[in-house]
Amino acid sequence: MTQIKVCGLQPGDDLRFTAAASVSHTGVVFVPRSKRYVKPTDVPAMLSGIDPLTRTMAVFANQGVEDMLQVLKTSGIRGAQLHGSESTDVCQRLKSEGYEVWKALRVGQGNELSAATLLEQSSLFADAVDGLLYDATPPKHADPSVTGGHGVTFEWSVLSSLSGFAQTYKHLSLWVAGGLTPENVGDLLRVFQPTGVDVSSGVERLGRKDSKQISAFIEAVKQGDQVSSLSH
Repeated sequence: MTQIKVCGLQPGDDLRFTAAASVSHTGVVFVPRSKRYVKPTDVPAMLSGIDPLTRTMAVFANQGVEDMLQVLKTSGIRGAQLHGSESTDVCQRLKSEGYEVWKALRVGQGNELSAATLLEQSSLFADAVDGLLYDATPPKHADPSVTGGHGVTFEWSVLSSLSGFAQTYKHLSLWVAGGLTPENVGDLLRVFQPTGVDVSSGVERLGRKDSKQISAFIEAVKQGDQVSSLSH
């Protein structure tokens, strides 16, 4: 079963969807210039509304280690998802403090160069993190300090280059993000079967998480899993 992470939660969101078995993770953004930024002090109340079996990741981008540790402590979140140019040393430092760590890697368009780069970057971080998240390169007009949530996809066929890597590093969870919606997530699952899929803008309406869209996404992932299991 492909796991689902719903990212970009905000205070006031209806969090009952976290009780769904396939929703394994949620995400809260702590990148100050993001439109989905949440104050760390607002998070404990949010966590009380999330199913206890659902883990939450704190999303950062190019922020200092001590600042991230303070946010994690204040918010009560036990995982960090790093979307900037963080080094393996930063990842290992957070892991040494007992946090689950994911590193996001930006994926360009599907050609041999991007496949080779993807494999090189994945191998670089493989021993420093618990998970890797493959996300689309932000559009050119995007604020460079804001990563993710742009609704942009990438050429998923490039992920086929990771099949050998995934077998070698079975301890790693591999996630895919970038422009996923109820309408296209099944197409991804026909090409690549990740540990999980990470969705944000694809389940929003008027800038907020929408229960109907989330339900549709959950169902689309379920259907995609069934199709991919029949074809493999």
